[in-house]
Amino acid sequence: MKSSPVELAGEAIGRISARRLSDGRIEYAFTPTGRERILPYRRYFPANPDLIGNWKRSSEIMFLPAPAAPAAQRLAHAAAAQVPTRPATN
Repeated sequence: MKSSPVELAGEAIGRISARRLSDGRIEYAFTPTGRERILPYRRYFPANPDLIGNWKRSSEIMFLPAPAAPAAQRLAHAAAAQVPTRPATN
């Protein structure tokens, strides 16, 4: 399952996706536009029927939107910001 585009300042920055696992849990992820999926540390939600109708929260995800600049400038910007990301590990 994928959400409609997540927007920031009127621009699509990615999509939230989810999948049901064989044990009934649901796993969530965020896929930035044109980049690899980011898996939050706390991304698995239990298959507990008592949770129906209750909102659950994943852990935070952070990423740097890719600016329309040469690769060297993007790397320098990312190093200066020192924002941690959690890339997908399949």
